[in-house]
Amino acid sequence: MNSPVSLGASAGYESAFTSFLLKKTLKSVTSKVKKEILTESHGGSEAMAKKWLSVQQFSVKHPVFTENSLRALIFASKPRLRARGKGENDVIPGNGLAHAIRKVGRRVLIDEVAFMEWVDSRSTAK
Repeated sequence: MNSPVSLGASAGYESAFTSFLLKKTLKSVTSKVKKEILTESHGGSEAMAKKWLSVQQFSVKHPVFTENSLRALIFASKPRLRARGKGENDVIPGNGLAHAIRKVGRRVLIDEVAFMEWVDSRSTAK
């Protein structure tokens, strides 16, 4: 009852199905490899990958930092000129947070990991 035509048709269907599964598996494997390569370039773990948050998102996630306090820290992150300068080294030094701040157009983004490392690096006792 098995004719060569029906056997060939089912074999063709099986080969198409196996090739589909193979392609699907290769896509998932390549996406996993790409993800591993990206995480290795950021220090070897996903925890070390940069996570950029807007000021509002950061203040919602970490309520100890209000939006206004974050904006004040961002303003003071880079060195700036004094308003009343007499010509001698009238630069106010930054607070060292500039490496964790990026501006994309008008949007200000904060690297969460770098910000927390900066907070940890600040001296607590004087």
